[in-house]
Amino acid sequence: LSGVPFVGLTATATEKVRVDILNSLKMKDPYIAVGSFDRKNLFYGVKSFNRGHAFVDELVREVSKCVAAGSTIIYCTTVRDVNQIHQSLQAAGIKAGIYHGQMDNRSREESHRLFIRDELNVMVA
Repeated sequence: LSGVPFVGLTATATEKVRVDILNSLKMKDPYIAVGSFDRKNLFYGVKSFNRGHAFVDELVREVSKCVAAGSTIIYCTTVRDVNQIHQSLQAAGIKAGIYHGQMDNRSREESHRLFIRDELNVMVA
């Protein structure tokens, strides 16, 4: 649309990706603001677990320790894992939601809304 202002936003784009965005959107003389990737309110951690029978129980215990510090996202490799871990977290009394590609849009949006409003402590994705 000619003459209509618009904005392109991204949280973690590299210089190459930013250039691609500018070219794709055909932006002329754009204002570009780049902040630090170091966010004081975010903690990134990777935990390794043995995939035996006690895996989910061990994960639930570990997550129980983390939720007091703030929102937690658990990334899984399969939808089956998402569902299993979600059920175990809920059974342990942890307010958890799910988010994956096999969900309908409305369910995904609802999970996202609850998580960003702090109505869920954990998102399993």
